[in-house]
Amino acid sequence: MLLTGRLLEGVPGLLHGFTDRSDGNIAFHVGEAYEQVDLRQRRLAERVGYRLEALTHMRQVHGDRILSPGAAGDYTAPPECDALVTDRPGHPLMVMVADCTPLLLCDPRRRVIAAVHAGRAGAFADIAGKTVRKMVDDFGSDTGEILALLGPSIGPCCYEVGEQIGKEAAAKGFAEAVVETGGRVCLDVNAIIIRQLKEAGLADAHIEVSGRCTSCENERFFSYRADRQQTGRFAGVIMLTR
Repeated sequence: MLLTGRLLEGVPGLLHGFTDRSDGNIAFHVGEAYEQVDLRQRRLAERVGYRLEALTHMRQVHGDRILSPGAAGDYTAPPECDALVTDRPGHPLMVMVADCTPLLLCDPRRRVIAAVHAGRAGAFADIAGKTVRKMVDDFGSDTGEILALLGPSIGPCCYEVGEQIGKEAAAKGFAEAVVETGGRVCLDVNAIIIRQLKEAGLADAHIEVSGRCTSCENERFFSYRADRQQTGRFAGVIMLTR
């Protein structure tokens, strides 16, 4: 059963959710045999209810490139980017993570969706705000209509970054996201993302956060930190069904 969000559950004709360890690793780039990952992807598509060949996932590079996939989908040739936006029904979008924030966006009125990979670098580059602006500029979305769901990710309780990155965050204007406690300097990446979504025009009531820390709940979610950099990836998926 996918982990879903209250806001997006209320949107007719929308499929969305996040996998966990019970679905296995669904990323092709972490050293596991292609056939094993492909089998899990196919089982996930069948269980959730989408056509795998229409799926677009990403070769994520911790940047701010945002693409709109073509009509055919890109399952076997994922594009290099960190966010996907579409208004095509039947074309699922997927983001893969293991501590970074998987962000799902939906404009229920104009029928536009997005899947965003937002780690520290992406947050520093305003990937969330830029994706919202692409929805507005290219698809005619109204920011007052857009709903956002931040999936499971590493929290400031566990994401220790050190003094240098803390200073970098503060220099970029994100001092409120730097958490210092017990001699540790940690970062609240979701606080940055939420602020950027609001600055892009989203209402407080249209932003939902899962509140699950992948490191604290490492038994359920893959975590790059908790698994000492040797781990799989879980996914966020979103699709317009009509």
